[in-house]
Parts: sequence; C-alpha cells; structure tokens
Amino acid sequence: MQSHDVAKQGEFSWHELYTTDHEAAFTFYERIVGWERLGEFDMGAMGKYLLWGRNGKQLGGMLTLPKGMKTPDGRDVPPSWMYYVTVEDLDAALARATAKGARVLNGPMEVPGGQRIVQLMDPQGAAFALTTPPTSR
Repeated sequence: MQSHDVAKQGEFSWHELYTTDHEAAFTFYERIVGWERLGEFDMGAMGKYLLWGRNGKQLGGMLTLPKGMKTPDGRDVPPSWMYYVTVEDLDAALARATAKGARVLNGPMEVPGGQRIVQLMDPQGAAFALTTPPTSR
C-alpha cells in the first residue's frame, strides 16, 4: 500500500482545529486516536498553537479560539476544523478559487517552515485552505 504523500498536488496536507479549549481537545484526541504532542509555539495575541501528529510526524495543529473572533458576516467563529490542500502554485490556485466564487478569509501569507497559505470560504460557506508543499514535517 502506498503511503499518503502530503506534498502532492491536491492532497490534504494539514489539519487544523479551532476550539474553545485546545488542551482539552488534544487530551480527547490523544486518548481516542493516539495523537502525540509534537510541539507548540506562541502566536502572541492568538495564543498557543499546539502541533500534533503520529509516530513523530506532524499532521496538524490546534488553537483555542481567541475571544471575540468573528466570521466575515459578524458571527462568533464556532469550533471547527480547517483542512489545507497542497497546491503547486498558490497564486494561480487562489485566482482560480476566487474566480469561481471563493472568498479570502485570511492571507495569503508565509507561515513558519517557509510555506505560503491562504484560508478561504467556498461559495456554499465551507472553509478550506490552500498551501504550498510542506518543506519538512
């Protein structure tokens, strides 16, 4: 069986949880599915970002939602998952997405590790993100 290649065009490569208590959420997933805490970094006013994975390989992160964080239409951001899809050319993929009705929520921007990301909302209201291939996880 071939392993999942997160650097490949069109693959889901990062899984991010925004929740009311990322420490409690991590404990839940650690006990249920065996996730490992692989690190964290301080995002200033946004709080701590916990990196998680399996077998020493980073698969995603989680963050406690900052108080007062709002959706584009002014509602409180609910706990939710954001899935990142790898694209070879972020700018070209972003142009295609917005031409088809996606709205930019955040970015594009560079993140630790040298990748570029952009978070979007599709025309039906589902959030998703695009990312350049991972450099080393």
